[in-house]
Amino acid sequence: MSVEDVVQTATLAVAGQLAPREAVTILSTQARDALPDARRLRRDDPGRADDYRHLLTTISDELGVGQPDSDEPQLLDEIVDDLAEVCHALEG
Repeated sequence: MSVEDVVQTATLAVAGQLAPREAVTILSTQARDALPDARRLRRDDPGRADDYRHLLTTISDELGVGQPDSDEPQLLDEIVDDLAEVCHALEG
């Protein structure tokens, strides 16, 4: 699993193309499985790792903005937590 997969799924979630329940199910596995790839990116391509970290942080912020209006705010919290885990691995 790659960081790109996490970015793609998170993008679909923030765009409303995946319901929070669908996104949390997918991301719970993708995020965990992408951690080795995130660490490798940090080591081998720190610039790209920073770009992905920035992108995931922006997506997390967007999801957080929508949280008060969401029918499922707890699921959005879980998505943001999964993204934060990947961001942490991208930081090194």
